[in-house]
Amino acid sequence: MEKGYVEPPELPEWVTVNSNACVSREENEALLAYRYALAGLLIGKKFDWLEVRFSIDGDVGFSHSDDFDGVLVAAIQAIGRLTHWVLRPSKKHLQDPAPEGRPSYKVFDLERRHTGTGTGRDDETSRRIRGAMDRLSKSGAHREMALPPAGWRQKADALRKDFPNFAQVIDTVISPHLGIIHAGGRHRMSPVLLVGDPGIGKTFFAHAVAKVMGGGAPLFIDFSAETNGSALGGSSTFWANSSPGKLFDFLAWGSGHERPIANPLVLLDEIDKTNPAAAYSPLAALYGILESDTASRFQDQSVPDVVMDVSRVRFFLTANDATKIPEPLLSRLTVFHIPAPDQEQLRGVARSIYASLAKEIGLGLPKTVPEEVIDLAEGLSPREARVRMECAIATAVADGRKRIRVSDWPEIPTAASQKRRIGF
Repeated sequence: MEKGYVEPPELPEWVTVNSNACVSREENEALLAYRYALAGLLIGKKFDWLEVRFSIDGDVGFSHSDDFDGVLVAAIQAIGRLTHWVLRPSKKHLQDPAPEGRPSYKVFDLERRHTGTGTGRDDETSRRIRGAMDRLSKSGAHREMALPPAGWRQKADALRKDFPNFAQVIDTVISPHLGIIHAGGRHRMSPVLLVGDPGIGKTFFAHAVAKVMGGGAPLFIDFSAETNGSALGGSSTFWANSSPGKLFDFLAWGSGHERPIANPLVLLDEIDKTNPAAAYSPLAALYGILESDTASRFQDQSVPDVVMDVSRVRFFLTANDATKIPEPLLSRLTVFHIPAPDQEQLRGVARSIYASLAKEIGLGLPKTVPEEVIDLAEGLSPREARVRMECAIATAVADGRKRIRVSDWPEIPTAASQKRRIGF
């Protein structure tokens, strides 16, 4: 029997399974040992569903018995060291879905579900919906409420320093919201629309906000690539290939390595790039989701039997031109027009960009970058500075160095310098 296997009778409330035997094995052997541990518990019929938390070189991931294969394979391929698993039986999960001491919120109203076949449903669609309902019944109706992390005030101050042109957003919306949550209160953060020129850091800022809020990585949807509302609100059961929207999946199952929560951050990018007059407008689902009252009664078109409460979801939207957004939608948003950073602010942004890239890439890169390199970022947008900083780091690493030099900075023409001229 593979090391790490646990007999069902021996399983207490929580079990940590050491997997030292898997550390140096090939990927398929590690996956096999992992499957044995779960299969033994499931086949033993002691539990029909399991939560699984695993740590890989200190990075904690979350999975469960419905989707653990893909998560584990990706993790092993990316890092190569599975250090331990933590298994928990479903009965405990159903009774208390949030870790001890953490508040939870009822997201799925399973009591109000419909049981009829419904208009436009064939047998296959009905089976798919029943399968989703059964899976939700096992995972429970409640989801954990993410709380601000320790030191959130200092993190908010650092965010203001890194993104000085977003200070009004931080002071008006983010800090007050986190303050109420931290004090134990209940608060729905007003949906935010960030309007500004391309490349000034709107999307980068929204991702940084997620770290301050403590709810994990945001759900990201690029609306410039959407032709209908299915990405957010699901596709109708009328269609044979109907599938749930990303919001339903995010709240129901979480992301590949993080457990679902009731108040995640959702980033809707480039919403002014859609056609609101289209027959299947990508913006259609937003009208109900962004209104507090109707957000508590949201239904994904692909799983219409489930009533969802998405009122605790925190939304950030971005756009270049607010005049292209329908007025009824703008009225549901707190709109901030973000100015481009001045030169001194841009230097701070460039430092933040380097620090973020250094942490993301790893390899023990220095935490700071030479000021003469920061000088080269002057006159660039945050997006342009990020591209060049990443190239400079890559050049240094390829040369066997950890600290970048001025000579590593690539000579890439800016968008402003590449104005086309008509010629014959």
